[in-house]
Amino acid sequence: MNSFAVWRGYLNGLKILPVGFLILGLMMLFSGEPVVEGSIILDNCFRLSLFIGGFIAGINAKKTGCLHGSAVGAGLWLSKVLLFLWLFPEVLNISDLLISAIVCFLLSALGGLCGVNWLILKRREKATSRF
Repeated sequence: MNSFAVWRGYLNGLKILPVGFLILGLMMLFSGEPVVEGSIILDNCFRLSLFIGGFIAGINAKKTGCLHGSAVGAGLWLSKVLLFLWLFPEVLNISDLLISAIVCFLLSALGGLCGVNWLILKRREKATSRF
């Protein structure tokens, strides 16, 4: 397994999360909505970061994008669990953790598959443009 591809996908996936916090903060500042309503924004940003992290890992791995993408998903899931254990230790339960792990694995693996397929399409495009 190419650890550089996994690490790069993980870091690029983490770059998306502050955008969600920024959107949530601006929404709370200007609209006065409660924090609970903003959880949808954070969930969607986390899911987007899973897909993008897997996509970048798949592009950098050049093969087995599903494996590299799922490794990114496992890393992001572990980061999410540790963050939530630190912030909200009384809220977590096993069923939510299991569902979250499955979603993280599937979304990032799908991103890895799309990244490898995108890379293959770019190579074919480059090869056909030569003729």
